[in-house]
Amino acid sequence: MSALPIKKKRRRGRKIIQATILSEPIPQPIINNAPIITTQNETTQNEKNKKMMNLLRHRISLNHFWTEPSPSQVKKKMRARKQKKENENENENENEEEYKKDYLKFTLDSKKIKNTKKNKKKKIVIVIAIVAVIVIVIVTVTVIAIAIDLKFISQGPNTLYQKKKKKEEEEKKTKKRTRNKRNLKN
Repeated sequence: MSALPIKKKRRRGRKIIQATILSEPIPQPIINNAPIITTQNETTQNEKNKKMMNLLRHRISLNHFWTEPSPSQVKKKMRARKQKKENENENENENEEEYKKDYLKFTLDSKKIKNTKKNKKKKIVIVIAIVAVIVIVIVTVTVIAIAIDLKFISQGPNTLYQKKKKKEEEEKKTKKRTRNKRNLKN
């Protein structure tokens, strides 16, 4: 059982990180698939070894925290972050403008649709009103004409009733003449 000390220095006066791991794990007895029998000391030692290995792996994977970047790299990172933020802001502004345009178009279209519906209704109402007025005028004129004829049946030669009477009388006279002519021939 040999312990290997691992030392790693950080830059600029930071603490030295030490980690010790055992080079070989403790063997465990396995006999014909029988259950593993281990003492409490062995299990605790194995757990400690696993923890140490995990810590070491984690620290090795975090190398970029140990070696600090140079000032030029820091500036590059800061510039990249600023550019990302600016691009995100520009995209958000563009999205807001597009949304506003779409909303305005939608509202205008909806207003146009509403206006066209209102105009159609107005037109229909106007047409119905005009037809009703025309019908009412015609009915009133005919009623007035009939009333005038009835009032002035006996008065004046130009009323409808008088004209009809004249026509009937003329027809009767012509009939009588034709009869008289026939009788004379016979």
